[in-house]
Amino acid sequence: AMEHELQRSALERLETEALDVVIVRDGPEALAAYAMRDASAKLLGALTLSMCHHSLEPLHRRTLVDLAACLAPLIAEARMILNERAEAARDPLTDTLNRKAIESALQGVLSDPLRACECIVLLIDIDHFKRINDALGHKAGDRCLRELASAVRQRLRSGDHLGRLGGDEFLAVLPATKLGVAKGIIDRLVRTDLSAVIHADGRSVTLSIGVIAPRPGESIEEVLERADRALYLAKRGGRHRTVFAGFEESGD
Repeated sequence: AMEHELQRSALERLETEALDVVIVRDGPEALAAYAMRDASAKLLGALTLSMCHHSLEPLHRRTLVDLAACLAPLIAEARMILNERAEAARDPLTDTLNRKAIESALQGVLSDPLRACECIVLLIDIDHFKRINDALGHKAGDRCLRELASAVRQRLRSGDHLGRLGGDEFLAVLPATKLGVAKGIIDRLVRTDLSAVIHADGRSVTLSIGVIAPRPGESIEEVLERADRALYLAKRGGRHRTVFAGFEESGD
């Protein structure tokens, strides 16, 4: 805990005082921090070394400064690659995961027994979305998609996943989730009013949702097929409905 506090203090000083090296002390404990900065001098992190009852020799200090300078461009490049990968995984309109990324996230959950246990999958669709586009224009439709994505994100937890499969269909993956918890999320979601956001002039904007729980050993294709079937039943049942497929209970 003490070393963590020293590291935090050192990083704050490197950032606020624009220093290259700081040494912070707390009694006999000391920590040397060597700044790693990108080409624009933005702080990427620090190379730290704990010390006790002694100080660094000038040669050792120079070596660590040089090492930090060598590591900085490597870290900057690694961050750039990670940012590019993250950007490539996003749907540009809704800032959710794109189809490939959400399917990869679902596969990752299915492959992990701890997260796959009691996993809940939601397939969410805007009712009569084509009518919104036809009557109000594609800009209104795009606003509707963005607001739906935002509404779902606000109701999901940090470990859940949300992605756009295409068109107005979104897939939400809720690992290790009790059915009652999922029902609470769904209940808050279906009460979301998107009409005012897209200026629907009195037209109600509703959702249909298919809900399933992946079965042990089930493939991602089988999971998506069952979720799609549940969504189809919600649509066929009159829309503005939620169908829980494969559970003991079902509800609107």
